[in-house]
Amino acid sequence: GLGEPLSRQAYDQPQPQESFELRLFGDVPLCSGGRVSGEPAYEFLYEVSSDLPSRRPWRIQCGYAGIERLHRDLQMRGNLSLPRLPDPRPRGMKKFFRSEDRVAQEQAKQIEHYLQTLLALPNMRNSQVLLAFLQVPPLHSELPSAEQVGEHAAQVVSGASSMICRACCGFCGGLRGRLQSFLGGGSGAG
Repeated sequence: GLGEPLSRQAYDQPQPQESFELRLFGDVPLCSGGRVSGEPAYEFLYEVSSDLPSRRPWRIQCGYAGIERLHRDLQMRGNLSLPRLPDPRPRGMKKFFRSEDRVAQEQAKQIEHYLQTLLALPNMRNSQVLLAFLQVPPLHSELPSAEQVGEHAAQVVSGASSMICRACCGFCGGLRGRLQSFLGGGSGAG
């Protein structure tokens, strides 16, 4: 999420040959409420997918401030051959002739291009900083399947039903014994 230190987030390690793809999800920017260089700051949704079929696609939300933080964190870890950061806002005459929507869409595309370029770099494949930024979820093969959960649930329900049945049989047997002793005791007194 936003504002969380990247080093505190723990995510599963990717498989050695795993690679990721990223694409812009939708074209509507989300206003973060923040500001970059005095202008409104936008965030965008991106869908990330893996080449492993056991890892389903997921979405991340980020804006320019997050990309800037990612770039700085990568540099601090010794990654010096990084792509150039996109401009935070259009400069010069460009900014006067573009609508705010168009500026936001261009920024989303520039961020998408920057992240795609990072993902294409071989030395970035296992970067903990990048993986934390991408919020890589656990592999679904590590989670139990619906069949396994259903089988386990059936065993639990079956065991519980069996215990309830035994308890009911014991209770009914006890009632039957008391009823017989009561009826047997009542006929001898009368």
